[in-house]
Amino acid sequence: MLKNLTYTKESGKSSSRVVIPLTEPTEFLLALDVSEFPIEEQEAYAEAVAEAQEMFKQLIKELGLGSQYRTFKKAGIHYED
Repeated sequence: MLKNLTYTKESGKSSSRVVIPLTEPTEFLLALDVSEFPIEEQEAYAEAVAEAQEMFKQLIKELGLGSQYRTFKKAGIHYED
């Protein structure tokens, strides 16, 4: 689950990081496609997912990791072995 990487910003500054990936960098949008459901169900799912995301964020804060969210551009990531 842990990954070691070197991240290089566009400015050229590099840093070694140890991360717990939540998603892998990609050119694609990761989404739950609810197109096939009636609008009422779409809205209910959207609310349920928002609640789950909020619970996840709260748990992350309770673990003491609330200020550790980072975004890394794919082009700047080099995974270390």
